[in-house]
Amino acid sequence: MLSAWPKIKMDSFSEFFFMPLLNFVVFTLCPVVFAKDLKSENLGIAHGACILFNKKTYIQKGGHQLVKNDLFEDTRLARIWRNRKEKTYCIDGSNIISVKMYSSFFSIWNGFKKNYYPSFSNDYSFMTFQLVFFVSYVFLPFFLTFLLIFDSIDPLKFFLLVMTFLPRLIINIKFQYSFILIIFHPFIVLVMLFLGFNSWWNFKFGKGLIWKDRIYEK
Repeated sequence: MLSAWPKIKMDSFSEFFFMPLLNFVVFTLCPVVFAKDLKSENLGIAHGACILFNKKTYIQKGGHQLVKNDLFEDTRLARIWRNRKEKTYCIDGSNIISVKMYSSFFSIWNGFKKNYYPSFSNDYSFMTFQLVFFVSYVFLPFFLTFLLIFDSIDPLKFFLLVMTFLPRLIINIKFQYSFILIIFHPFIVLVMLFLGFNSWWNFKFGKGLIWKDRIYEK
């Protein structure tokens, strides 16, 4: 199973502001450079815009029937493939394919909300992700900045502050995103975490998640 991760086309302000977060989250959590050689199921990743299969294997394994009720079907299928001892790999497809996923903040919100909570296997992994990202990319940047301004300019504090932004800097360089977004990164992550809890609440206690006029319940 081979997937090409596409270049994300962005036109509106909302897209330029929030869409880079997709690549930040995906490639912060999944070190694809090691995925080809390691067999871990958790390293299975795919983008639904471009997936290639060996036809015989695809038919034998059951294809997309395996994930017909799954909102996170592309990456889930990659993980099932790995679980069944098949090979999966995700390549950089930014030079060969591009996709426009959303066009407004409203469509971004609904699209991310549809995938957010269902992308986790259970509540524990979801809550762990929320906590780690809050501490790492929201609390620490604000806390360290506060200390540097109101306490003392300490080289260690400055180093730690730089390290909290380093993953975002690497992603921005790799995908040629605006460096201005780095300044707003804690605020963008905070919006993302709020969206995540909204996704979790709707799926667990609300009316379910709505996508393409269909309602998906737990």
